[in-house]
Amino acid sequence: TRLSPNHLLELVTRLCLFKAERWGRRALFYEKHRDYFPRLSVGQFVSRCRALEAKYRALAQVIFLIPADERLVPARALELRRL
Repeated sequence: TRLSPNHLLELVTRLCLFKAERWGRRALFYEKHRDYFPRLSVGQFVSRCRALEAKYRALAQVIFLIPADERLVPARALELRRL
């Protein structure tokens, strides 16, 4: 069975939110356990995790706000006749 386009957009939105939560939890873990992972918590890794979290949240918001009627659909190309 084929899924409806609304269902696919919802699925992609949930996936983006899941990935955002995952990156946020990863950054929080390394910030919380700074004593055990000094190089990862001090370096760019945590800031990169936070940046990825923000990007995935923004992507989910953009996808969720796209109206269902305004999506790209394949269209037939018209054939031009030569005279």
